[in-house]
Amino acid sequence: ELRHTFAAPQATPVEDLLVPLVADVLLHHRFRTLYQPIYELRTGELLAVEALTRFDAEPVRAPDLWFAAARAAGLGVELELAAIASALEHSGGLPEHVDLSLNASPSTMADPRLVELLTATPRRITIEVTEHLGVENYDDFARTIATLRATGARIAVDDAGAGVASLRHIVHIAPNIIKLDISLTQGVSDSPLRLALAASLIEFAQQTGALLLVEGVEDVADLRTWSRLGAHGVQGFLVGRPSTLPVPVTSVRIAQQAASQVRAGRQTAAKRS
Repeated sequence: ELRHTFAAPQATPVEDLLVPLVADVLLHHRFRTLYQPIYELRTGELLAVEALTRFDAEPVRAPDLWFAAARAAGLGVELELAAIASALEHSGGLPEHVDLSLNASPSTMADPRLVELLTATPRRITIEVTEHLGVENYDDFARTIATLRATGARIAVDDAGAGVASLRHIVHIAPNIIKLDISLTQGVSDSPLRLALAASLIEFAQQTGALLLVEGVEDVADLRTWSRLGAHGVQGFLVGRPSTLPVPVTSVRIAQQAASQVRAGRQTAAKRS
């Protein structure tokens, strides 16, 4: 099967204490979905929300640790599919034009049950494949991507820039969306190196027809810099924390910033004339 051609996840360590608890978490649905907004940087309009899983099980642990434990228990795909089904079930408060972004490992993306879930929903879907999850056979993965795209889903490379795997993903997948990792998006306004890299990544995205989204933005200066550079969208605590639906359809902060930039441009033009 296709799922067996993909390399094992690399980043998150397994906490042995959690492994035998995963089956109970699945059986009793001890998790819930929150949604984090993604806004267009030019207008502040809501582009999408990313579905994020939060666990209501003991001991209290971060979501990535529970998913790592599920993979160790042989239930990684089952837990991901259950989280995706939950996200779809509770997405009724989203406007029709707003994408729902779902995280899926390569193994889950290759599972036919994901296609069944996507086919059964009229919702616009983006599938995010994380940078940290390796792919051994890109020919098989290309077929998986084609199958998902046939349902109408768009494909995003998540955490791009966190390691060399993201570059391979981008080259082989030709994603619709590139989501820059927090290690690149924060502090960009204070770093000439990050500024240069940011400008080159935006130019790359524009030339390949992909949208470039910046994750983890928590600082006003970074927000202004990414807006000035021409990134398409932004996600982070500064513009919206994970919450239940509905989320604001417009980011007041971004809209105010955009208006301020327009005024500043007009003033500069007036001085030159």
